[in-house]
Amino acid sequence: MASEREGVLFQAARECGLAECYIDCVRPLLREGPRPRCCGGGCEPCVQLLEAVAERVLEIEEGLTSTAANEEAPTGEPR
Repeated sequence: MASEREGVLFQAARECGLAECYIDCVRPLLREGPRPRCCGGGCEPCVQLLEAVAERVLEIEEGLTSTAANEEAPTGEPR
């Protein structure tokens, strides 16, 4: 799962336009708990971009989980 998440992190970063050197900043946002808010100070990267990447990671993982569950579920059709 860890290596799968790494791939998903890199994919989400590319999709959202986040430089790979900031991927470590996204990891804490994938856990439950309070999240930082944009301070309006023009930070690089802005926490809003980091949030977008974290949300995209969760969307991709949810899609992978859903696809895997559908592949494992019996169709109920006779063979």
